[in-house]
Amino acid sequence: MVACLSVKGSPGATTTALALSAMWPPQPPAVLIEADPAGGDLAARFRLPGWPGLVSLAAALRKDADPLAVVAHAQPVLGGRVAVVAGAWGAQQANAAVSVLAAAGPQWADAPSPLMIVDCGRWDAASPAMDLVQAADVVLLLARPDVDELAQLAARRPTASRWRGVPGLVLIGRGGYPPDQIRDALQLPIMAVLPRDVRSAAVLRGAACANPGFQRRPLFRAAARLAGLLHAHGTAPVHPQDPASQDSRAS
Repeated sequence: MVACLSVKGSPGATTTALALSAMWPPQPPAVLIEADPAGGDLAARFRLPGWPGLVSLAAALRKDADPLAVVAHAQPVLGGRVAVVAGAWGAQQANAAVSVLAAAGPQWADAPSPLMIVDCGRWDAASPAMDLVQAADVVLLLARPDVDELAQLAARRPTASRWRGVPGLVLIGRGGYPPDQIRDALQLPIMAVLPRDVRSAAVLRGAACANPGFQRRPLFRAAARLAGLLHAHGTAPVHPQDPASQDSRAS
């Protein structure tokens, strides 16, 4: 399980999780689960029916916590490149469904399961998705390289050190602090620097068609390197050498 968690505001946890899923190597295939208790966006973005999705998955998990059930409740998006379990539209329904998923998640650590990329929304100690974060093998912390978001991350860093999985930082765009300085100050590996790429973001928002060759756009190329890094290590502890220099060339 790879959890995507935004540190503050809306730096693009859903968009990043979707890009990562789209560029994940085909074996093993990944399933994207939209587990944001504030409510899902993917059903609206891609005009998906509300069923199957997170609500139907939660209903199934109440009877049997088999992680393989995740696959049966996914729908294809981006021309079939991504299987997504879309979140509930309303916050109340989403929160209830995420709570059921979170109760099952810790039981999946040693069970056969699909590779799951989970959009956990915003880092909030009261969020039921934090149980999924703590059960994940890798946690991708998404933040813009701005002083307010980095200060929030620094204050919460001790909590992240107690998680089961390895936390790594994904920077969204570039700011006033170079990636190596952020890495050294926070003592967190920087897994990727994702460029601000308007055309790719439009595809991932469902506002533009996923035309042939969309994977060559800068954001998708950066997501492909991140997916390859995680895939090569089997979602074990990962310490990339210098992804920032690679992403600067890509952008």
